[in-house]
Amino acid sequence: MTSRHITTAVTLLVLTGILALGLYVGFRELFAPLPGEDDETTAEPASTCGSQELQVGQRLRSRDVLVNVFNSGDRAGLASQTMDTLSRRGFRAGEVANTTSGGRVKRVQVWIVEGEETAGRLVARNFGPKVKVRTRDADDDLGDGVDVVVSNGLRRVGPPVRAVRVRESEGGCVAAG
Repeated sequence: MTSRHITTAVTLLVLTGILALGLYVGFRELFAPLPGEDDETTAEPASTCGSQELQVGQRLRSRDVLVNVFNSGDRAGLASQTMDTLSRRGFRAGEVANTTSGGRVKRVQVWIVEGEETAGRLVARNFGPKVKVRTRDADDDLGDGVDVVVSNGLRRVGPPVRAVRVRESEGGCVAAG
């Protein structure tokens, strides 16, 4: 091999490395949150449950919904892992804790109080089409916002759903921005 062949090989290797690095950085930037969106999702949530009227046809977005996640099973860290996933999807992070109020939750349940139907539907759709939204009495509400109760049967969260249309006018449980 001549020195010219070696120089060509090294040059191609360096250019391939630069191309790979460019692809990596490009894909990270392409799928990164929009500027200012990050600030909203990490801000301390201030609940305004029931005070904002949601109109029929309006879109309720994940960034407008305050979510609490409670672990009713015995898998350590399940609630925080679930909250991390929901936060990456734009939901506002509320309380993360263990609960004994979960009763017979096999996988996941979404709990709301009256007036949070659309927010509950949006959260439930992130766990799959079969997850039901259960309306609870205000006395049984675990926290401000939509409550998600997870248990040992939850293996993964479903595909991301970041917005739904309001079907009926209602007071919503949204986080103040």
